[in-house]
Amino acid sequence: MAQLRAAVPCEITVFSRDAKDTAARHKVEKSIPVRDLSRDEVRPEVAELDLMILGGGGILYDDAAAVYLREVELAQEHSVPVLVYAVSAGPLHDAASRTWCATP
Repeated sequence: MAQLRAAVPCEITVFSRDAKDTAARHKVEKSIPVRDLSRDEVRPEVAELDLMILGGGGILYDDAAAVYLREVELAQEHSVPVLVYAVSAGPLHDAASRTWCATP
């Protein structure tokens, strides 16, 4: 985030499992408790973005790919560009999970 802030003027919104901790540790403008919200509740937050970055480590695997890619799908629905950074995938045995991870 420091590099991003140094490169361009920006406001950073983080979709976090622990929004209070994220806000306190990373001093972001907005931290959203994404797993506590429904798809419809998250939709307007995603629609406001100029860019969505899915990243910061982690792995997409069969049981969780759809959960972690929900906001990416919303971004695509609203024509918000998506950048994937430092995320691994696999194992992906389920065809639906492979599709989720491969969809541009």
